[in-house]
Amino acid sequence: MQINKYKIVKSLKKTSKWELFLARHVEDKFHVKIRIFNHTLTSSEQSRNKLIKALEYFYLMRNKYLISILEYGFLDKNVVYEIIEHLDYLNLREIINKAHRIPQEIAAIIMQELLNGLHQAHSRGIYHGYLNPHLVVTSTTGIVKIQDFAYAENDPSYHHFLCADSLHGNMYYAPEHILQKPLDKRTDFFLLGILSYEMLTGKHPFWVADKPWDMHKILSDNQEPLFATLPHINPVLERIIEKLLHKIPDERYEDSEIILQEMEPYIKLLGDMRSYEILSAYFIDPKVSTEQIEHNYFLELYEQARTHFYSKHYTKALFMFEILNRQADKFEGVDVYINDIKEKKGYLPQNENVLKLIEELKNKLAHEPGNISLMLKLSNLYREIGNYIDSVYYSKKILQVEKTNEQALENISDFIKIESRDYETPSHFSSALAQSAQSEDEEIYEEFPLHRKLLVAVLLLAVIILGMSRYGWIDFSSLVAEVSASSYTENADVLANSDIIKLEGLLLQTRAEEKMKPIIRKLFQLSEMNLSKEKKCEVTGLLVKAYARIDNTDKSFIYFNKLKRMCKDFAMLKTVYMEYGRALEKNEKYPEALDVYLELLLNATQEDKNYKIIEHKVKELQKNILLTLSATPEKKI
Repeated sequence: MQINKYKIVKSLKKTSKWELFLARHVEDKFHVKIRIFNHTLTSSEQSRNKLIKALEYFYLMRNKYLISILEYGFLDKNVVYEIIEHLDYLNLREIINKAHRIPQEIAAIIMQELLNGLHQAHSRGIYHGYLNPHLVVTSTTGIVKIQDFAYAENDPSYHHFLCADSLHGNMYYAPEHILQKPLDKRTDFFLLGILSYEMLTGKHPFWVADKPWDMHKILSDNQEPLFATLPHINPVLERIIEKLLHKIPDERYEDSEIILQEMEPYIKLLGDMRSYEILSAYFIDPKVSTEQIEHNYFLELYEQARTHFYSKHYTKALFMFEILNRQADKFEGVDVYINDIKEKKGYLPQNENVLKLIEELKNKLAHEPGNISLMLKLSNLYREIGNYIDSVYYSKKILQVEKTNEQALENISDFIKIESRDYETPSHFSSALAQSAQSEDEEIYEEFPLHRKLLVAVLLLAVIILGMSRYGWIDFSSLVAEVSASSYTENADVLANSDIIKLEGLLLQTRAEEKMKPIIRKLFQLSEMNLSKEKKCEVTGLLVKAYARIDNTDKSFIYFNKLKRMCKDFAMLKTVYMEYGRALEKNEKYPEALDVYLELLLNATQEDKNYKIIEHKVKELQKNILLTLSATPEKKI
């Protein structure tokens, strides 16, 4: 069957109201979807006119953030059809299922795309009313769009024929749905709040896993504070989502423009990460991308925590170490740092009596969920043992019940002072390390501190070595040469390590040549240091990535070959190969890119997280090479 220039490929879905088909343009070969409405819905002239009027309205509303109607019309007198865009990849539900949860940087970009789409519709008097993750669709090029708008505000009696069948359960209701009150654009904001919460946590805000779903929980229950799952969440995002999820429409935002303005400071901090290229890479393999982003984040958080510790900013360091301690991938020595800080600060020890008291209070709270007195006791008790995360969590729970509780507000206020970072960008994209000579604690240190003890020990060791050398027991000159060479290399590695971490974070922020120049200069300086072979490999790998990101494939090629000669550990080279391959592909050097990806494929196993991505790239490049060859005119012999 063919409608105009579109040939139907297969049926995708059939309901009592319409059937949806996948179709392909007979000349240009791109895909679309065709929806054919059941003739029983359009049997009367009034119903036909109503549907055609709605389709015309949505047709004129075409923009980059919404799935657009390309054509519409009649197949015969009573059968109406519409031809709509087809995005070639996953919907938001499938992405969340793959990733389990989406990093806040990516979630913020998706939120911004959805808000832009809602703004386009709301400004024309249209609201969705049934937004859910199945109706947010994506493409492999990083595009995010909303489909199936349901209500036209200028005609409240009109209920689009799509919405009942597009609705995936009543988990995506606003309180006004349940109370059967009029819907408006603020309904869309509540539903966006559910989607945002679900992206960040992997959980629905009003559903406890393994328990039956009851839609009335949307009315009766408060969501768990985002802070419970993400103590490192950006306060701007947290505040916006909390307001979106307010049960009273008047307490939510009035307009999507206001939300976009509030998000703007945080979005700006993401720099070049705010791009379709980044979203594209994330959508292709969300699980692997999530792991990489979170690993980089917590790696730099670990460095920040250590910096605060050695700068004697113990409270900030403790908060950061507590976050790290709750992650699945443990960092070495975190427990030692936490215990050391708690001992220095004189926090109440976590003995059996304290833990028993906490457990008793929690059990009581389970039977009296809104009891402010119990939550306040828990918040204060956790604070006394130095557990700021749980202390703030219970303070936030109190504020959900009583917005003006002074004690809870004071706890939160103190926490904001502790939590505030010395950086203007998200930590894993930041180039700054906290440096301060001032101590937040006016402590009197022991008269004979550790560094002096170490100095005495070194002097004593020197005296012993000199004595042994004098009597010919050891060759002092060779020992000094050996020790100084090894210690110089070790010191150089330690000094270079923090710079390498910072520069790797900066590389993710930019593709602009001017911004990349100082990064490349710093990498050259590091390469001239007396580094170990492993660190030299890391620096050379970053040079390959730096030149690749500004599309200088000639320089990338030089350092890529140097790296292959220098470093035999292929596991270290994988990310460099990927970055270099992408640069070659972008510059349409398909044969060279194919060589890089084939080498990656040969050294990967099917269990490798990136295996499918690499395999997909190889097939894509082979197709591009064939297309290029077929497009090249044959030479006459």
